[in-house]
Amino acid sequence: MLPGIQRAAGLSVAELQQIATDRPGPGQTKLVPGRSEGAALARIALKGEGDLVLMLYQDGTGTELDRALAGEPLRKATEAPAGRLR
Repeated sequence: MLPGIQRAAGLSVAELQQIATDRPGPGQTKLVPGRSEGAALARIALKGEGDLVLMLYQDGTGTELDRALAGEPLRKATEAPAGRLR
């Protein structure tokens, strides 16, 4: 999953390493480092083994991010549907 996250969020290797080290636990949602907080990951708790990850991000390559949909508002927008998946 990490290569897909790196590509979608436009992360550097250092930022990707930070996600790999400090990834969200099951049931948690975190902002992705870098990109001015324009991406968030939610890890959904599953019954049994495996992972399910929901990622929302702004595809604003070359443009400024919409600040109303970045940072904490984006984290909350990611957390809401993730909380309904079980």
